[in-house]
Parts: sequence; C-alpha cells; structure tokens
Amino acid sequence: MTPPIFRHHGLRSVGFVLRVAEPMLVLVFSVLAYYLRQGFGSEFQAGPAVMTLLVAALYGMSSGGLKMYDPLTLRRMVQAVPRLLVVLSLCFGFVVTLLFLFKISADYSRFWLSVWFGLSLVSLLTLRAFVARTIERRVAKGKWSRKMVILGTNAKAVELLHAHENLKNREIKLVGVYCLSEHFCDADIPPELNKHLKGNFLTLLEHCLQGRIDDVVLTEDLENAEATVAIINRLNTRPVNVMYCLPLGLVSCMGVRGLPLMMISRKPLEGHSVWLKRMLDIAASGAALVLLAPVMAGIAVAVKMTSPGPVFFKQKRGGFNGDDFEMLKFRSMRVGADAMKDKNGKEMQALKNDPRITPVGRFLRKSSLDELPQLINVLRGDMSLVGPRPHVPSHNSYYENLIDTYASRHRMKPGITGWAQLNGHRGETDTLDKMAKRVEFDVWYTQNWSFWLDVKILVLTPFVAFFQKSAY
Repeated sequence: MTPPIFRHHGLRSVGFVLRVAEPMLVLVFSVLAYYLRQGFGSEFQAGPAVMTLLVAALYGMSSGGLKMYDPLTLRRMVQAVPRLLVVLSLCFGFVVTLLFLFKISADYSRFWLSVWFGLSLVSLLTLRAFVARTIERRVAKGKWSRKMVILGTNAKAVELLHAHENLKNREIKLVGVYCLSEHFCDADIPPELNKHLKGNFLTLLEHCLQGRIDDVVLTEDLENAEATVAIINRLNTRPVNVMYCLPLGLVSCMGVRGLPLMMISRKPLEGHSVWLKRMLDIAASGAALVLLAPVMAGIAVAVKMTSPGPVFFKQKRGGFNGDDFEMLKFRSMRVGADAMKDKNGKEMQALKNDPRITPVGRFLRKSSLDELPQLINVLRGDMSLVGPRPHVPSHNSYYENLIDTYASRHRMKPGITGWAQLNGHRGETDTLDKMAKRVEFDVWYTQNWSFWLDVKILVLTPFVAFFQKSAY
C-alpha cells in the first residue's frame, strides 16, 4: 500500500471531488427516474424529494467509512466495485426498510426505485472506471509522482536509493540527493549517490522554495542534537514534508522496504486543501468587501478629513515562503511615522499612548477596522483571511536569529486574523517572550490547519480579537 506521505496531492484532490460529485449523481438520477415514470411535465412530490435527499446524504456519509476515496480504491476497480455495491445497496435498503416500517411503501413507485438504483449504479461505475483509467495514465506518465529527495550521503542513503529503485514505484520520483554541508560536498561521495547529487544544503533550501520538492528524507545519523534541530528547523521553513530515515531492520511503518521513515513535519497545505482555503478566501473576502463598502467609504472620508495624507497606508510585509508583499491598511498614524526606528534599528511598533496615532486612527486600531483594506490583499492572493500575521522584513530578519521556529510561520500565507490573535497575542511584542508565544501559536496553526479551524477563527474573531486591550 502506498503510504500516506507518498500520495500525490492530485489523488487527494480527485477523492475530494468525488465526495461531492457522487452523492450529486445519486440525486440527479433520482429526479430523472421519477420523471421517466411520472412524465417530464409532472411535479416532483415532497415524499420522493425527502427520500432522494436521504439516500444522497447516507451515501455521502457511508462511502467515506468504507474507504471509497482511498487512493488505492480510486485506482483499482477490483476494490471500488464491491465497495460501491455495498454502499449503494445499504443506502437504498435502509430507505426501503423505513418505507415498510412506516407502512407507506405502497405510495412509492417500485419502477422509480428500481430505475433510480440502476441508473445510479451504472453511472457511478462508469465514473469510477474513467477516474481509475485517468489516474493510471497520469501516474504512468509521471505527472502524479511525488518528488522526493535524500538529504545525506552516508550508507543509509545508498540503501534508501536502492530500495527506491527496487520498488519501481512510479508514484515516487527521486529527484536528487543533497549533502548536509552548506559549502562544498565531500569528494568521496558513493558513486550511486554522486550521479543524483544536486548540490549542498543551501541549494536544497532554494529548490524547496521553487516547488521542485515534495518530500525531504534525512538519512544522516546526527549525534549533535543542536545541529539536528537546526537542520530540521530550517527545513520547516519550507513547504515540504520532512522525514527521518530510522535504523535499518525496523518494521517499515511508511512502506519503504527495510527503511522505515518517521514523519518529522508535514506540509501544512497540499492538494485540495490549497484551493479549498483559497475558495473560502475569495468567497468571504469578496462578500465582505461588498457588504462593508459603505463602512469603508465612511472610514476613508474620516481619515482624509481629520489628518493630512493618503487614506491608505502601504507597507512591505513578509509573506508566504518569505516573499515580501505590499500590505494595505487604513492610515492610522501621521505621515512619516513609519520611518521611525527603535533601539535595535527595526521599524517601531505602535506603543501605548503613541503620539504618532491620530484620534480617528486610535479608534480604528482598537477596533481593528484599519485592517479592512487587507481584504483586497486576500483577493489578490498575497494574504489569506486566516494565518500568521505578517511582520515587516526587518522584524523577520531580527527574530529569525532569536527564535528557532520563527521562520516556520512563513509556510502559509499571512492572515488578517489568526490563532495567535484569537488567543490574546495581538499588538505590541516589546519582549522576546511575547514574540515567542505568538510564534508558538502561529506554528501550532500551521501544523494543525483544517478548513473548520479557519471557520472557527473567523466566527470567533469579532467577539474575541477585536477590542482586545493589547491592541493600540
């Protein structure tokens, strides 16, 4: 069985689409079968409509339990067919049993039920056959192969290379080997590895940013714990899965013969998760901009009339993968306030009773209404509605040297609100402990992201994050 970490995100996306499409097919063929029986000019009655929704809902809930969307089931009809028959039969059998128990079976056409079942079965089998054939073609062409690299040039790396070659698994494509050195790789690298050698550790970090790599497998047995943590922390700043190759002879827990792999950190977003989060961003930010247009217009007028200068404040902030972008806010300070530096040479954060803040700006900052223009950043794709708050580049450079996990915040797009802000870590970070605590919550979010966690944060933000005393 292909281990979870080696499933291409394309397979996960196909499974996600089928979770939606298959119950919809069941629903559509119920309506078609009904009109074939009653005539296309007839009215679709309430009773059959309730039955249709019930069967479609049951199918959606039960199909996941039988692993109908597991990558192996998607690829093999020999596994998909019996499971599909079981799920569909159970759904229809349950509903028919209810009809008999409530003694209303005579009110429903057997022809309708039979044709509905038959059409649903044929259409679902046809869809599954098409999906399985499409997946096999794409895997055969290498289009849905996960790109794996080996970090290390020891004997274990050679064994892993041989194991990969013996498996002949087209879903896993070895795209390179990298040495741990940040400068020059050793001259005595085994020849098997040398022909796959792509460069040193710094080259690996650069290639990870370019999207060339999905999985990094660390093979070196590092006795220096601090050095190991430093390497892992730097890899954790990149959108890749990081694994460690355990000693040989252990039971393979991840499906690579003789070389068990232990997951160290998982890529936060992959496959359908990426566009599911993006769909939420586009839908919610677009709707918010329309609904809040009068409020934003009123704020713009207030800012313009109460202090000289532009309505919007634009500032470079650190974004996804460390790329900078221009973040928008309603201007809440006097013009030129952003040029002031603190004692460490960083952009000065807003302080309590900060004289740079305008009277209108104080209210905007306290209520977080100054952040509303960032909805435009979300639509552009620079930001997400939920994620770690973006900091100015000088702060990023400063804290990356003081907090090991700081750069891990950049594995996801920055957000208007976030898990840290929801838990009270908003506003000035005048001590290292405050920033470390904020980073702790940000990293937890990147490691535990889910669609419903984003929804939860968005729902609770107006009640918890706005009007926090730490914001000024």
